[in-house]
Parts: sequence; structure tokens; C-alpha cells
Amino acid sequence: MKTFLYIVWFSIPLFFFGVALFATLERLGGKEKKGGTADAWRQGFFVLACVGVAVLIDRTVLPDIVDSIAPDYLPLGFFEVILLPLVLYLAALLFGGSKEILIGQAPKPTRGKRKR
Repeated sequence: MKTFLYIVWFSIPLFFFGVALFATLERLGGKEKKGGTADAWRQGFFVLACVGVAVLIDRTVLPDIVDSIAPDYLPLGFFEVILLPLVLYLAALLFGGSKEILIGQAPKPTRGKRKR
């Protein structure tokens, strides 16, 4: 169970790194696109750090916490599954969210011909 869980956990930052690498290679290849290459790298490192914290918690303190809180009600696997989303949520609260999206000028509506 832990091996599958760790594979899933580590595939999330690998996805972000893959997106960032693809965008970087496109930019180097001459296809200049507006995009968040730097954002994808930052998100990848953020998720990788959260995965590292989740693995550290899972290996050290989580079994003891589960044994003391709810050994008969919920299995350890349940807490292992919700550990990474909880770490991601708490880290997002701690370090702040994404930058605010600001729209400079509202787009003009298109004036097409109406069909009757």
C-alpha cells in the first residue's frame, strides 16, 4: 500500500516538472508562448516539499498518532491517504495562495451577425 501511495505522491510533482520542462523546451525551440514556466517550476518544488514532509510524517509520527487516536475506528491506510492533501492544504494556508489575477481591460464583446 505504501509503495503505491508514494508512487502517486511523487508523480504529482513530476507532472509539474514535466509541464515546466515542456514549456522551457518550447520556448528554446522558438515557439514563444505566454505561459507560466516559472510558475510550473515553483509549483513543482512546492508540491515536492509537501510530499517530502508527508513522507517524513508518515514514516515517523503518523502510526503513533493513529494508534493513540482511533486504532479501532479507522485504519492507518485512511490517514495515509488523506495525509498529503492535508499537508498541501496547511502549507497553502501557511505560505499563501497564488498571485491575484488582475484583468487590465475587459474584452469587448464580438458583434456577429444574427441569424434569424
